[in-house]
Amino acid sequence: MTEASLAFSRPLQVSALPEGGIEDDIAATPAECAALAHELSLPSIESLTAHFKVTPLSGRMLRVRGTVRAAFEQVCVVTMEAFATTLEEPVDMRFAPPDKAAAMAAAAAAADDIEAEDPPDPIMRERIDLGAIASEFFALGLDVYPRKPGAVFMLGTDDDEPPSPFARLAALKARSH
Repeated sequence: MTEASLAFSRPLQVSALPEGGIEDDIAATPAECAALAHELSLPSIESLTAHFKVTPLSGRMLRVRGTVRAAFEQVCVVTMEAFATTLEEPVDMRFAPPDKAAAMAAAAAAADDIEAEDPPDPIMRERIDLGAIASEFFALGLDVYPRKPGAVFMLGTDDDEPPSPFARLAALKARSH
């Protein structure tokens, strides 16, 4: 996972996790939504919520599964107008102590198997940040080239295009005969 966003943070102390795990619903405040929208260069984020189930695994590892949902505005690449849209992204991540995560990442890199499961992210300072996970999966789920519904990109009509150099030569040749 990348460096945690400071805009939306919900740290979870790993040592306080019960044996059976927990389920947690989190929601960004309006101020957190505004800060994250600024970070991601979005006009606005109306809501950002997530439902997570955090489960202990063997070897002091954790699994975080859930769904991130958001209502926000993006700018259309065709019309350059802001438009409202929604997003729903599934989350499935594993976490391990830093030494174990590094060893698993090195083993995965050495195996060079693109089909293999991603290595776990490190548990830093005995905490994982559910808000940072929600922010990251929201950012990863954004459409890189968002289009407003109904927006159509048109290159122009044939009348708008200048004639090719060959067409100009053909016209000159026709006039000289």
